[in-house]
Amino acid sequence: MKDDKLFNYIVLSSLSPTGYVDGGDRKREVVEFDSAFPYMFINAFYLPTADISAIVDAKRDYSGFIFADSHVIEYPVENLRTLKKGFEDVIASYSEISNERTRLLKEISTFFATNENLYPAEYSKTDTEITHSDVTKFKKEIEKIRNVWENEITSLLNFQTQNIIESAISNNMPVELKELDRINEFDKLAEYVTRLKKSLENESKPHENAKDQELYELVKKNLNLLGQMAELQNKALAVRDNSAWLALANLIRGEENFGKISGDISSETGKLRDRDVGLVKSEINALAKPVDDYIALGHGGDESGRSLEDLEREYIDKFAWLMSLLIERINETSGKKKLKPIRRDAWMGSLPLGEIDGLIQSKKEMQQEIEFFTRLDELISSSFEARKKLKAALDSYDSGLRDIEERRRGGSKTIEGMYRTWFGEINPAILSLLNDDSDLSSLDYDNEGKEEIEKLYNIVRWKYKDLIDAHKLGVNNLSVGHGPGGTERWSFEKSALVASSPSRWLSQMTDNNAGDFRRYLVKALDLKGVDSAKVNSHNYTKPWEVSLTFFAAVSFLDNISPLTTGGGYWEKYERSKNNILHHALYLQQGKYVTRKRTLLLADAAEIAGLEDGNKKSRDEAKERVLDLYEVKDIKEAAGE
Repeated sequence: MKDDKLFNYIVLSSLSPTGYVDGGDRKREVVEFDSAFPYMFINAFYLPTADISAIVDAKRDYSGFIFADSHVIEYPVENLRTLKKGFEDVIASYSEISNERTRLLKEISTFFATNENLYPAEYSKTDTEITHSDVTKFKKEIEKIRNVWENEITSLLNFQTQNIIESAISNNMPVELKELDRINEFDKLAEYVTRLKKSLENESKPHENAKDQELYELVKKNLNLLGQMAELQNKALAVRDNSAWLALANLIRGEENFGKISGDISSETGKLRDRDVGLVKSEINALAKPVDDYIALGHGGDESGRSLEDLEREYIDKFAWLMSLLIERINETSGKKKLKPIRRDAWMGSLPLGEIDGLIQSKKEMQQEIEFFTRLDELISSSFEARKKLKAALDSYDSGLRDIEERRRGGSKTIEGMYRTWFGEINPAILSLLNDDSDLSSLDYDNEGKEEIEKLYNIVRWKYKDLIDAHKLGVNNLSVGHGPGGTERWSFEKSALVASSPSRWLSQMTDNNAGDFRRYLVKALDLKGVDSAKVNSHNYTKPWEVSLTFFAAVSFLDNISPLTTGGGYWEKYERSKNNILHHALYLQQGKYVTRKRTLLLADAAEIAGLEDGNKKSRDEAKERVLDLYEVKDIKEAAGE
């Protein structure tokens, strides 16, 4: 007022609508305000340089405050990025599945190759058939692969994998194999896998998208692994022992929990060892009789009463017979006659040693069975790490696909806050338009992208009206009656709406419809005409945000609502107006300024009205305002 332009350009924004109190920084409305305030700040500097600079010219000495409010519309593309990143994580889990399954099946294949020859008796069963459970579980493995290539995200990302696979099934599969859901035989499922794998191997054209190519290669690799699983599953059918067959079937599928199965195998091995010991004891007891007979010789004979001479004669006769038989065969050979083979079992059976040989054979077979179970138990132990990692990768894969589906179904609702709106109806089809450095302008050059921008513009069209609110602007009233009988009326003189976003398409729509915006502002603020309302747009915001910032110019100190509402600043000022810590003006001169009284809104509006008049009216307004203040010596505040 004294031409010392200490505060020449003041833009006010009220935190009061948030309900902020000390310590309430994390309150939702406060957080929203914090996200909107930078746009008020940026656009306040933008005002004097834009074609809406007339709003700054509306300032007066008393009515010198511009009021601002802002709202942010967020296009939560990060949700889409999360979908894309989530699918990339699924592909990573898929890769881990193939790596660990390759490692596991290699171990199992080595086990079969080694032990089929070493323990043929353990692979002698011919009447085992694939169970319904085996068919169901194998089919689920195929469906796991199908779930990734059929996922809608692949289409949204413009992947070619799904099209190529569907074409291969349509053109190269027999009629009975075209629909996976209708195949319920193990061999047919295995054939489906084999045929599809061969069809895909003939596709040599590289995919444009690296992730698409990676997915395609993983599908082929996992189909190949499923083919190996089917072959091993059929080999396992020949395993004689049911516990061993069950263990191998679970190993092939990569089951992690082997507690019960390992217990059954240990139990079976223990039984074999016990039976082995029992057999040895039995045979030893049987062979102990001749020893007992020999000991009995000291008493002149055996249990049958035969004498030592009888027993020795029997032994010598048997030995002589063997020698005679041997010489006869040698002579036959020297006479160039073909030697008739002597069957070991028959030969040994004619000897007293036949019982020992039977024991040895029986023990050998039992020992092989024990060794087979031991090796199977070792396979279970050695494959634990691969099975554990495979299970983790499968769980991650399944949960990743579930999360993608949930995210697609959820987040479809637009959420409106006091200072921020989260757009919730994003079309996932724009995923293919997104890169790491994309922003809203990336949608300007695609039909579906433009439709998304138009959705945001529709929010702009109704949300800007909420900005013209006295409470949010921080004023008591948007207009105030004054003069005799309230016949005169004060109101804001100028207003401006700034819509900013990276999208030039949104800016163009805003500019094209600026007349509609201006007419509403004129009506809502009781402005003098459409020239008093300005609408502008620019492209400086965060990548995926639209900001609406509204300015109303100008109003006076006594209309600032936080100063008067609910024990506001004026009340506190009245109690301690002589506290020099509340003052800055003139302190360097040993003085300070206090206001003697506040004004009723009608009186304040009258002064503001005078400022719009001629020089005489403006001088009167100035005099009335200066009369509200008093310059005091700082000694008064010190009580001297």
